[in-house]
Amino acid sequence: MRLIPQPRVPTRRATARVFSVCAVLLVGGVGSLARAQDAQPFQLDAGTVPVGPDDGVQLQRPRVIAARSVQVQLRSDYSYRPLVVRLRGATREDVAVVDHRLTGALSLSYGVAERLSVFVTLPFVVHQVGEGVLGLPPPAQRGLSDLVVGVNAHVFGGTDGAQLGVGLALIEPTGKVAAFASDDRIGAVAQLRFAYGANRWSVGATAGVTLRPDREWLTHQTGADLTLVLGAFVHPLEGLRLGLELGAATGLTDHHFFDATRTPLEASLSGRVTLDYGLYVLAAAGVGLADGVGAPRVRASLALGWASSQLP
Repeated sequence: MRLIPQPRVPTRRATARVFSVCAVLLVGGVGSLARAQDAQPFQLDAGTVPVGPDDGVQLQRPRVIAARSVQVQLRSDYSYRPLVVRLRGATREDVAVVDHRLTGALSLSYGVAERLSVFVTLPFVVHQVGEGVLGLPPPAQRGLSDLVVGVNAHVFGGTDGAQLGVGLALIEPTGKVAAFASDDRIGAVAQLRFAYGANRWSVGATAGVTLRPDREWLTHQTGADLTLVLGAFVHPLEGLRLGLELGAATGLTDHHFFDATRTPLEASLSGRVTLDYGLYVLAAAGVGLADGVGAPRVRASLALGWASSQLP
């Protein structure tokens, strides 16, 4: 097993220098706290949280909010057994290092121009419980996760028919390492988004690459991933959308392409209701179909959002 060196605690002079730079970057001060923690960096929830006006639970679609408009979203996710270590000896034992995990994400998106928006998402661990294993302590119960700052662009298509978009995001190491909420290094996400919309139905696909450092925690590894999300939706009533999504990822480093431990697969059913005054509610339930890192046995999601300008 490859051991990861523990981060060194910075000196007083180095800390002052780091904090002066972080004040300019807004988020580096929190990141330095994460790096000083006595734990191995390991992020269970890598990637970005969908925050666009037409997105699903996992799927991010091309359309963006209108110019000079604002969208705010608060989302919570409950996952059951997202990190399980399988011990092999005289008998095989599964240890739920993270048994129950409740996370949240607060997102703000702003339309800087027609077909172009920027967003910032602050994820956090509300509460989690689990067990220690092989002398390692159980995870911290709560803490911040890595901050995500990005830009979305709708490059082709209108409200119906074929649409194409791109998304770029930077992942800042602001999370709490002991809560499995940070890679302790800067990461990035690049996505290509496709959708086709008709009167009563729509489909979409999001393909992307998540660049993150190679990490190892006992029998689990994480690193750069190739991701793919497929979704199909029906619109039975005005303001109501029902959807089925299938999301997968696989490792791009250390010969982990389609390796079982690096290829999570998750399916989810969702419903989204558009309310008055720009409000909307999104609820979903999903199951993990493979044992890759971060894929829970069961997941439930609930999001409440508000947009200052509705989609046409």
